[in-house]
Amino acid sequence: MKLYLIKIGGSVCTAKQKNKAKVQRGIVKQICSELTNAGIGQTFNAIIVHGAGSFGHSLVKHHRVNDGVKTEKQLAAARKIQQSVYGLNKEIVALLREENIFAVGIKPHEICMQKNKRLISVNLAPIKKALQCGLVPVLYGDMVPDETLGLSVMSGDALMPWLAVKFKPTAAFYGTDVAGVYSADPIKNRKAKLIMHVTRANYLRLLKKATGSSAIDVTGGMRGKLEKLSEIPPGVLTIIFDARLKSNWRKLFAGTLEKCTVVQLYCAILI
Repeated sequence: MKLYLIKIGGSVCTAKQKNKAKVQRGIVKQICSELTNAGIGQTFNAIIVHGAGSFGHSLVKHHRVNDGVKTEKQLAAARKIQQSVYGLNKEIVALLREENIFAVGIKPHEICMQKNKRLISVNLAPIKKALQCGLVPVLYGDMVPDETLGLSVMSGDALMPWLAVKFKPTAAFYGTDVAGVYSADPIKNRKAKLIMHVTRANYLRLLKKATGSSAIDVTGGMRGKLEKLSEIPPGVLTIIFDARLKSNWRKLFAGTLEKCTVVQLYCAILI
């Protein structure tokens, strides 16, 4: 059975632009329905990673724990953030189950380790066991143990390439609130053009131009995403697309989605 790695961005599943800790239930429910229609658990399996969105980023910035946890006060704040993003995970898992997707939440702070804010190890056993049991593991951006900083922020985008290397999925799909990578911020600049392909020829130029998210994003927005995309292994088809549009999911799994960005840093097969 094919395995897909699916990222649902924090700007898609939460009210990130408004910096309110609120799940965009309508959009998430629609995505869950589309995954069911596409055959998740029947014709393919998946590992889902969702962003922390407004449940994590604003709290990290407010409590100033983006560079690690050094005091008792920061530790208490970090625990609060872990609780907040886990609450988001539980809501998303519940919505998946409402659409007959046998999802199970896995807490990254229990299986991941970082060093200086860089992911260095993941205990894959719980993920492997879930897949073996026909379940869909659902992970998320979190504050995880850090060998040098105590605890530090780990984004879902950092987790994606690690999982891609270890599980070698057929494809890695990045669902965002825009159609893909643009020549400029499409929210601020109407003349911004969609970049259909990210290749070795234009990668560094795009990385240099990339800006952070227009909402509070302590993990670097599109720039952070582009940096981590370079770690996706060869042979894994990687697509960035607008996850909010119902038709996009159907086209994505049918291989007919045109308005998106296909990442070809290692000559991955085109749609």
